[in-house]
Amino acid sequence: MCTMRSMPDDTTLPSGMEVPMVAAIVGCLATVMIALLPLAVIDAEWASLSLYFEAGLGGLWVVIALSLILAVVLQAGRSERTDPALAIGIGLGAGIVLIIATVWWAISVDAQLVAELSPEPWFASHRVLLVLLTVSIPTSCLWAAMRVDLL
Repeated sequence: MCTMRSMPDDTTLPSGMEVPMVAAIVGCLATVMIALLPLAVIDAEWASLSLYFEAGLGGLWVVIALSLILAVVLQAGRSERTDPALAIGIGLGAGIVLIIATVWWAISVDAQLVAELSPEPWFASHRVLLVLLTVSIPTSCLWAAMRVDLL
């Protein structure tokens, strides 16, 4: 017989962890949205866009997938479906890997390709914005860990 675990009405998340965990989740989801933005607004052939998305080791798809997985892990910790301290630790470690993957992708994209895809000024800064967004994820996890004396 399968029984459902009842969720507590009040949150027992340690005081001070809620805001940093939400900030990390928002950082993950913002990374995904900004990463996919060129697909929605740039009018170019898929062959050209695929070169942009697949540059580097695994490309931007790895960044998107890891960001989505991290958002789920952090939300599980926030809702206490997993240990919040474990979720923060995973977020910190995987966030650093995410930064490395994003920087690797950003420096692998050919500047000539960026210029050919779109002359708009925001697109030239797309890679920098993504790197900054990924930095927000482990930074928020570090903030959460420091708020509850995990470090």
